[in-house]
Amino acid sequence: FEGTSIYHESLDSRGEGVTEMTFTVGDLEKEAATMKYRNIPVVLSGKPEKGPAFACFDTRKGSGNILVKLIQRD
Repeated sequence: FEGTSIYHESLDSRGEGVTEMTFTVGDLEKEAATMKYRNIPVVLSGKPEKGPAFACFDTRKGSGNILVKLIQRD
């Protein structure tokens, strides 16, 4: 890796290990609202020109200690 990223932050603070878990969901908006309700911040989201919409959530300050990526199932 070059430059600074959330992955660098994780390596610096925790060392090597699982950084991210990805799940496909049927209703991304509903699941994102649930994460927001639980005060889990979104750090990146979007809809690529090709591919499904996604959102990444940072659970590192809570009990999860990883990034959680949700991807909209087609």
